[in-house]
Amino acid sequence: MHIPDEFLSKGVALSMDLVSGAILVFSIKVIRRQFDRAKMLFAASIAALIFALQMLNFPIAEGTSGHFMGSALAAILFGPAAAMIVLTVVLVIQCFVFGDGGVLALGANIFNMGVIGVFAGYYTYNWLKRLFTGMSGLLFNVFISSWISLILASGSCAVMLGISGTGPTLSVVMSMVSIHMVIGVGEGIIALVIIGLIYRFTPVLTDEKVPICMQPVIKPCSVIYVLALAVALFLSPYACPFLDGLERVAEDHGFLYLAEGKGILYVIIPDYVFPGIKSKSIATSLAGFTGTIITAVFFFLSVCILTFGQFKGDK
Repeated sequence: MHIPDEFLSKGVALSMDLVSGAILVFSIKVIRRQFDRAKMLFAASIAALIFALQMLNFPIAEGTSGHFMGSALAAILFGPAAAMIVLTVVLVIQCFVFGDGGVLALGANIFNMGVIGVFAGYYTYNWLKRLFTGMSGLLFNVFISSWISLILASGSCAVMLGISGTGPTLSVVMSMVSIHMVIGVGEGIIALVIIGLIYRFTPVLTDEKVPICMQPVIKPCSVIYVLALAVALFLSPYACPFLDGLERVAEDHGFLYLAEGKGILYVIIPDYVFPGIKSKSIATSLAGFTGTIITAVFFFLSVCILTFGQFKGDK
């Protein structure tokens, strides 16, 4: 769902840059009241895991694939403000290091995945947990909120394409939503597996009286880092090569050609393949490993800098 610059009009792209930038500034102020440095390390591990999992496309139909988005997962764990920052960091690394998504379209991608996806997942989950409790309820809530999060983010993406005149709005919306309803099943399964893993170390996740971001969830941090690196190193080379959901819709509606052969003029690791290595599998593994490390480090350092190193509990 990473929109290239060529799919959006400049007016839509710049408007989304301003809107996402304003929301990001507000989010940075919020996390200073909620997080200490230990929590930021945990959030960095989730950012790294989301990056790694987004490399792992899975097939949903002949010629079409999908990948994990992670907006609902981040929102459930940390709340919407921190989740937006998590997704923003992932998208910034993907854009400038790997050439995935346009520079002008970065604000639009942040809005779709870091705002619409995050808020949809967060509020759906919090509504559902009033109805379904316990471990089974937790996993069900995570699955449904992740599924809905992806669908609404895809719908937002389609509306932007329609407003830009890239394709017929109603037709593109219907195509995007229908494809991502299927991709959303994978999104939900991956999210509930990760939450289930975290629950093994932090069973208080089901305590409705305490927000998850305020709970002692540091213990699984190292496990998440190891999982992220394992996905990047060992699974990313086996990602499905089919067109992703947005690319499939673009091809079906005749505007995929707009982005063919185009992109950022210079990126460090183009198309998630480490340059100078003959073996594509090894080059992909190294690209994933590098991106995972960069995402975690960049998340922690950038948040520390943007918040002037001031977090909850600092003197």
